[in-house]
Amino acid sequence: MPPTDIRVVVRDADYHSIDRMLQSGDAEVVLAALLPKLQLREPSHVLYEETFVALFDPKQMALAVPMRLDEYLATPRLLISPRGEISGMLEPQLQELGRSRNVIATLARFSTLPLVLKETQILCNMPSTTAHFLASHFGLAMSALPFSSPRFNIGIAWQHVLNQDPFTRWFTSLVSELMMQFRDESQGSQASALAR
Repeated sequence: MPPTDIRVVVRDADYHSIDRMLQSGDAEVVLAALLPKLQLREPSHVLYEETFVALFDPKQMALAVPMRLDEYLATPRLLISPRGEISGMLEPQLQELGRSRNVIATLARFSTLPLVLKETQILCNMPSTTAHFLASHFGLAMSALPFSSPRFNIGIAWQHVLNQDPFTRWFTSLVSELMMQFRDESQGSQASALAR
């Protein structure tokens, strides 16, 4: 029977800080992008593979869907970056094309993004699963990228000292199950949203 006295504290994290947060005790479990180049020291489990799409407010900008490369590059860009970085995982693909994007702002978290998009002529690249959720709940539009998106894994990691802990096993299993359910539900209508 699952415990009934659980307290969940949510903290900001990104893929750079997974090991640091777990080893310092700032977090016991982290849900984030898991990139092979990071070589995590803490145990982890991949949930699913993800790609990027573009998200924007169609009332602010009448962009073609799917977007053309010139239109995509000419549109001001917002990045979600907990560390305030103005470059990300798409830069290598754009460099191969000899192009660059116009990043004019960053946000620390996804939760504030819909409010900004609803008031600004700007687009944001983000993981397709999260983009679909925000699009369906806030009247936003999604577009496939006009070039090949990098693929990356979404996964869960936990403190190695909790490897055999029954509660941690139950909790990570629950989070994994909920994330996969969320992913499956979003994939059901993602293709139609991108084709509009």
